[in-house]
Amino acid sequence: MESFDNVMLKELALHTLNKLRGRVGSYEDEDYKIRESLCEVYVAERKWTEAAKTLSAMNLESRSRTPEQKAEKYVKIAELYLEDDDAVSADTFCSRAAMVIH
Repeated sequence: MESFDNVMLKELALHTLNKLRGRVGSYEDEDYKIRESLCEVYVAERKWTEAAKTLSAMNLESRSRTPEQKAEKYVKIAELYLEDDDAVSADTFCSRAAMVIH
């Protein structure tokens, strides 16, 4: 996906995520990668809340993710919410990270 510009990547990612809706269990890794790429596009556009929402829609409770991976993603989501001064949402994800670690 590196060869796409951000506009094309965002369109493709949103279209693909829409098609995967309801089937994420079968395409969990693909959903994860697409959401990470889409998050990067939103960060480049300085759309912090959209980036956070994109990551928070990932299935992080999957058994295929280690506690460290889950905590890292929860902290990233919290950081994105803080970029938009949304301390309440950030605190929610900090709490989730803490629960995974302990």
